[in-house]
Amino acid sequence: LLACFPLPGERWRLIASSLDTEDNLAPPTLAEFQQIVDERTQRESRLDDAAWLARFRIHCRQVKHYRSGNVFVAGDAAHLHSPVGGQGLNTGIQDAHNLGWKLDLVSRGKAPPELLDSYHLERHAVGVALLRGTDFATRVATIKHPVVRAVRNSMSRFLSSLEVVQQRITRNVAELTLSYAGSPIVAEHRSSMFRPRFGEDESQERPTVSAWWAFDSAAGAGQRAPDGLLLRLGTGESVRLASVIDGKRHTLLLFDGRAPTPEGYARLAGVARAVERSWADLIDVHVVVP
Repeated sequence: LLACFPLPGERWRLIASSLDTEDNLAPPTLAEFQQIVDERTQRESRLDDAAWLARFRIHCRQVKHYRSGNVFVAGDAAHLHSPVGGQGLNTGIQDAHNLGWKLDLVSRGKAPPELLDSYHLERHAVGVALLRGTDFATRVATIKHPVVRAVRNSMSRFLSSLEVVQQRITRNVAELTLSYAGSPIVAEHRSSMFRPRFGEDESQERPTVSAWWAFDSAAGAGQRAPDGLLLRLGTGESVRLASVIDGKRHTLLLFDGRAPTPEGYARLAGVARAVERSWADLIDVHVVVP
């Protein structure tokens, strides 16, 4: 395997798997890398001015608990894995962000200490999936048997040509598929399936069967809020959902149903005022109407 990443200033970062079976810890030489490039690219390329040469071994390890009393671990202290996919830095930043806002609320007395237990439950599962995925990808990429390599290359060319596979890989690598649906601080409450009414009249507060089922098509509790939604503010300005959500605060979106009734607007406005009275310094409230 040889991976080549272009960097600014006409430089490249090169990463190659080694066929050396001995426990060699000495840094590779530029000549050794030149030979690898020649053999694996079949291109005439000359390497010079190496800024950094290093040899490393890939580990696949994770701590059992991200929290022990008042001690928390995140990033490389919590999980070590192959660099395949470039997920390590992003995952570490997400660990810190997840823990940071919870520590802030608890330390200021805005939330109970039990909130901190959700850090391990949410992020450890993400780490497990990360290690499983990168370890599998690394094993596939570094197969040494020539026959198995040929099969791998043929299958990868076919699978990567499928649009559904391309989209799946893109969303996974971009980490848009992460979910905290099983977290103890995440919940979704829904009215009974016997409450909806039949018909197509959308002018009443009580939802139709169609509206009740359509509720399932949206993102569920614990999933990422999609940014495809366009909102028109009270000022008439149209903005994307992501521009409304502030990463430094919590955002409460109150979605009205399909029926634009005074009763529904009054109910949502009442919820918004109650939240703002108690949590104006922490939560931004937006009412989303049809």
